Parts: sequence; C-alpha cells; structure tokens
Amino acid sequence: MKNSVLEKEILSMDAFISLMKASDHVSSFVHAHLKDEGITVSQFGVLEALNYKGSMCQKDIAEIIRKTTGNMTTVIDNLEKHGLAVRKKDAADRRYFTVSITDRGRQVLNDVFEIYRKNVTHKMADLTIDELNSLITICRKLEKK
Repeated sequence: MKNSVLEKEILSMDAFISLMKASDHVSSFVHAHLKDEGITVSQFGVLEALNYKGSMCQKDIAEIIRKTTGNMTTVIDNLEKHGLAVRKKDAADRRYFTVSITDRGRQVLNDVFEIYRKNVTHKMADLTIDELNSLITICRKLEKK
C-alpha cells in the first residue's frame, strides 16, 4: 500500500514536469512569430478574447486570459498606444472602462492568427486523432480540480 502511494507521488511529479516542459516547448514554438509582429503573447490573448467575446472590462479580460488585473493595465496601455484596442468610459459609471478591439487590432490579429493556426497544427501533427482527444480529456480533467 505504502509503495503504491509513493509510486503514484513520483509518477505525479514526473507527469507534472513533463506537462510543463511540453507546454513551454509548444507555446514557445507557436508564439515565436508574435515578436516579429511587435506584439506579446498577452497582447495576442487580449486581442483574441476581444475579437471572440466582444468588448469587455479589464477584469473580465484578465480572467479569460488568466493574467492579473494589474498586468492587464500595462498590456491594454500598450495595445492602445499601437492603435490595436481602445478603452471607453461607461456612461453610467465613469470609473468603469470597456475595452474594445479596433479595426487595426482585428487586422493584426487576422494576420498573426493564420501563422498561429499553422504553428499549432504543425506542433500537434504527430498526434493521432485519438491521442488529441485523450489529451483534451486529460487537460479538461486537470482543469476541474
């Protein structure tokens, strides 16, 4: 009994390390082209969220892309500086800002998304359909805990 608990603990640590290494490796490859376009991974995430979900407040964006609200301020400041997003004060509560993607932001997103999609497809090409489905199932199971 004690050996099986220890074995599962060791395997859990090994699986976690393997998952983190794989995640870092895939993410680095998939996002490498963003630097050439002059945007960061976080900025890409914000543009993607705004394009998909529509205008929203910084807090909601931070939750979607899993960043802190403090970090969101800097990311959105930089997106605004480059004309990729815009903040608008809420008419009812002037302390509340809504962030929207601009036409230029949408164009940049469209330009980089095609390369992003190809990079993801390339990195996942060695996995079978069954392996991809298993990976999705395992990841979703880990997200729920």
